[in-house]
Amino acid sequence: MKPHELRGQVAYFRGASVTIFGQDSPLSTGLGHQILDMAKYCQVFANFAACDEFFCAKFLFALDFKSQWWLTEWRDAGTDRSEVDDAIVDFVDIVNEVLNRNFNRTLPVLISILDIL
Repeated sequence: MKPHELRGQVAYFRGASVTIFGQDSPLSTGLGHQILDMAKYCQVFANFAACDEFFCAKFLFALDFKSQWWLTEWRDAGTDRSEVDDAIVDFVDIVNEVLNRNFNRTLPVLISILDIL
């Protein structure tokens, strides 16, 4: 997957978030900012992708992990949304790792096995 395709995948993810949670939800907003950052720093993303063939999968996995964490907090909060930490889905830490060139994730074993097959 190329970096522009990665940005497209995040845009699809954001579209689903907007459909389910609305345009102004923290997840939709965070993914929107992510898309803008990916466009702004496209050369850095391209460099990572050139050095690591699994970079795009790792990056999507990092976004998905934080999104699932936020959704779990949202589900567990019930009707009291004040307990949910929306900072989880601003994704600033992931972008900073990429920009500082220290982004490193390990894919789950199942994903790694599927690539071998």
